[in-house]
Amino acid sequence: MSEELEQFKNKCSKLVEDEKYIELLTICETKLEELNKTAPDDKEFLACIYFAIGYAKEIGLENYDNAIEYYNKAIELKPDYVYAYNNRGNAKYSLGKFQDAIEDYNKVIELMPDNEVAYNNRGNAKDNLGKYQDAIEDYNKAIELMPDYAAYNNRGHAKDNLGNFQDAIEDYNKAIELNPNYEVIYNDRGVAKAKLGNFQDAIEDYDKAIELMPDYAGAYYNKGLVKAKLSKFQEAVEDYNKAIELKPDYEYAYLNRGVAKANLDNFQEAIEDYNKAIELMPDCAIVYLLRGATNLDLHNYIKAIKDFWLFLIVKIGFKRQHKHY
Repeated sequence: MSEELEQFKNKCSKLVEDEKYIELLTICETKLEELNKTAPDDKEFLACIYFAIGYAKEIGLENYDNAIEYYNKAIELKPDYVYAYNNRGNAKYSLGKFQDAIEDYNKVIELMPDNEVAYNNRGNAKDNLGKYQDAIEDYNKAIELMPDYAAYNNRGHAKDNLGNFQDAIEDYNKAIELNPNYEVIYNDRGVAKAKLGNFQDAIEDYDKAIELMPDYAGAYYNKGLVKAKLSKFQEAVEDYNKAIELKPDYEYAYLNRGVAKANLDNFQEAIEDYNKAIELMPDCAIVYLLRGATNLDLHNYIKAIKDFWLFLIVKIGFKRQHKHY
């Protein structure tokens, strides 16, 4: 590696560390223009620049499609560029192209078989495709190579999806042991505990998540779900209020706040929440059913019949699951 390339890499690394992505783009584009004039055959240097531009586009600007284009250029110049494959996989993952991302992670593992990050990332992509057991195998390998809270937490998530809630909790416990200040793990552990019916323990985990990140809308939402399970509907409404305050387009929070309000006999307010939920997710059949039931409570029979028809029509065409966040 030339001294100039080494210096350039160090400068880029410092800008990444300082999260100065616009400045990173500027120096890369300037250097690219210079190299195209003075050293157009320096493939290693050019590949490095293309990678750095892709990184700035991906991480700094969240322009994933454009980032992929630059990672493609880096790989074309340097076919064994492990980090370019990994980051291209990450960009594809962010676009929801999970199978394409897996192919890139496969290439990383082919080039660097002991890369625990690639196994963890590939596990995440498989988890999103519903291939939970395959994902667990990747997380196992990542943990074998380097025990890390992220792989334990992710493996716990996959086990949760398989219905192995107690095993999931054990993984979350290990993840918390390794990183006691990561709010997501407490939220995820709370979800698993709630599924086991351990509602008070779940609330304690959600509260810890909120303590660590006060603007964690998902933790407030999940706490609201548990409060509703305990028939504490007013408290549930307060948690959903907070979730919506933090995330105004939180469709499931509107839906479940509507349910809680209906249980408090606040039928008109429940209708308003169902209306907002339908505005945000018109393909969710259950909301029409709930609104129809509430319209019955209000003796709005024509509206109720219309909602029940809409429920049937939407249910035939769409399938949507309620979920925790």
